[in-house]
Amino acid sequence: MVTPARFLESFKRSLVHAVLIVLVMLIFTTALTAYLKKRLDSRTEAEMAQQVSLLVNTMSSYHAALADSADKMSAVFCTYFPGKFRLDSSKNVTVGNRQTPLLLNGSTPLNLNNGITDRFTEVTKVAASIFVRSGDDFVRIATSVNKEDGSRAIGTMLEREHPAYSGLLKGEAFVGKATLFNKDYMTKYVPVKDNQGNVIAVLFVGLDFTDSLKVLKDKLRAITIGKSGYFYALEAHQGNNRGRMQIHPFIEGTNISDVKDVSGREFIREILTHKEGVIRYTWLNKESGEAIPREKLVVYRYLKEWDWIIAAGAPLSELNSESRTIMGAMAGATALVSIILVLLSVSMVHMERKLTSELQASEKRYRELFHSMQNGFALHEIICDEQDNPSDYRFLEVNPAFETMTGLKAGDIVGKTVREVLPDIEDSWIKTYGQVALIGESRHIEKYSAEFQRYYEVNAYSSQTGRFATIIQDVTQRKLAEEALRQKNAEMERFTYTVSHDMKTPLVTIKTFIGFLEQDLAAGDPDRVKQDFDFIQGAATKMEGLLNELLELSRVGHVLNSKVTVCFQDLIDDALAAAAGIIASRGVRISRSAESILLSGDRPRLGEVWQNLIENAVKYMGDQPDPQIEIGVEARGVERVFFVRDNGMGVDPRYTEKIFGLFEKLDPTSEGSGLGLALVKRIVEVHGGRTWVDSEGIGRGSTFCFTFGVETRQSLTDV
Repeated sequence: MVTPARFLESFKRSLVHAVLIVLVMLIFTTALTAYLKKRLDSRTEAEMAQQVSLLVNTMSSYHAALADSADKMSAVFCTYFPGKFRLDSSKNVTVGNRQTPLLLNGSTPLNLNNGITDRFTEVTKVAASIFVRSGDDFVRIATSVNKEDGSRAIGTMLEREHPAYSGLLKGEAFVGKATLFNKDYMTKYVPVKDNQGNVIAVLFVGLDFTDSLKVLKDKLRAITIGKSGYFYALEAHQGNNRGRMQIHPFIEGTNISDVKDVSGREFIREILTHKEGVIRYTWLNKESGEAIPREKLVVYRYLKEWDWIIAAGAPLSELNSESRTIMGAMAGATALVSIILVLLSVSMVHMERKLTSELQASEKRYRELFHSMQNGFALHEIICDEQDNPSDYRFLEVNPAFETMTGLKAGDIVGKTVREVLPDIEDSWIKTYGQVALIGESRHIEKYSAEFQRYYEVNAYSSQTGRFATIIQDVTQRKLAEEALRQKNAEMERFTYTVSHDMKTPLVTIKTFIGFLEQDLAAGDPDRVKQDFDFIQGAATKMEGLLNELLELSRVGHVLNSKVTVCFQDLIDDALAAAAGIIASRGVRISRSAESILLSGDRPRLGEVWQNLIENAVKYMGDQPDPQIEIGVEARGVERVFFVRDNGMGVDPRYTEKIFGLFEKLDPTSEGSGLGLALVKRIVEVHGGRTWVDSEGIGRGSTFCFTFGVETRQSLTDV
């Protein structure tokens, strides 16, 4: 039987046990809550720091790619000035409303000479300017840059606050981001010195990336952290704009360097001073409609290349909502141990699930920005052999731009090694990437990839030992444009030399016989006078022929007839009719393909291809007793190759390229100026094709072949 005393004792004992359990649970709950809050704070801060650092690294790589392109375009622009620069201070030229000393390159005045900058911009789509030094100022005397109102920015000065100014005075080049007339440019300024080493001028190029920067800003403004947090960027450069919001969802363009928090703390100045770190402050965000101040967490990193501070911030109440939920749930459940345990378990599961969901959502939004990059991105891990030398690497992650540039799909390569994906990869790629992954040395590579038959510009860096990331850009079109420009310059140089050489002979003849004519007129010798006139007329006729043929060559690709569809057989008929006289006089037998093929293009020009090749074949038959010419077309892979084959003199293999040059004749005694094959090559190139000659050597005949480009091939079908 339970007595009242024993009941009371048992009750007291149970009460003590209950109190002890409650105290233990209270202590446990308090300690656990504090631990979880600290852990969540650290995790949140680390996640935000990782996102900001990745964003800074991405923008830094973007800057590096733009700066390298600006450097290359600057080198191209410098080639437009072949002579020496000099300053003629005795002559002034009014540019805008300023008096500027005359700047010359060789004998060419550059003041107000906008033709040079316009031609460069037309070819490269890159802005350019020429500055002349006037005192300690640099005045823009020629430019393709326009102001906000659309007028040319001629006569404007390089501001002395510009980051390039002080270095240019010392003769130092500058590459960096600049805002000109409300447009964002990646610029390069190159100082020009005279013979005494004094800086007298500056050459400027600028790549307009305003639109791509706007896209980047729009993406960043759309990202939220928690419920109301966001990314923003501050201008850190010394000057009037220090503290200006470069990116912000509400107050972009506003200078907030003097802004204080609720307690009067100048937290923006602290951020600008330290440039990297973590800061907490109390803030009332009126722009987003808040009515009560809240403590805010901001993680910020420094983007050195643009002198920006990139920051991510959000109210702590949103980031730490899970920890407060746990504290309330555990404090209210201390009376019943079982309920406490259940609530604790449920709260922890809920907390982890919610935290994971928010972090995943934030990561998803950031990945959307990351995947929208125009540059390809890939993450890899390096693989070493037994001697710890790089021997392979594995694909861990690639973005859609990488797939587009390489044709390699993420589903096919992620998790595989590069030797599995590309067995013939060059060892130099693996060796270079190994240095990046193991030593941490960032590398910039511009190289032709034999596997993809493309030129790539690659920026490789490592943020973790054994791993490396690559940001790639397909620069094939740029490389082809550079090569085309180089070839055009070389062709122009050869053209100038050849024309001056071939024009000199008839001019010398005319000059010589004018002297003879004066003597013969004075002597009253009519026969010699007529002979003198005949020589002068012959030389003038030759010069006229050369000029007409040069004019004809220059019109190819510039003076175009309407594009029509014409039958291949009709073109042969036209060519044979035009060359009928020379064919008959030499007794040449003609055989031709029976195929009927439709071509699309400039009919008169296309006809000139066959006519010139037929006349060339007849002209160089030599002493062949049975001269023959075969005209036809044949399939070689996916191409249709047209040809004109003869059994004439043939071509020495050493000259198969040379014969397509201007005024080139392997037989100097033959008729004509040597422009026929050059004209053929030019017409075929305008139609997107190529020309070449096959010959087994002298006396073995020749086969002149040519193809057409994509547009013509698309219109090329059997009738």
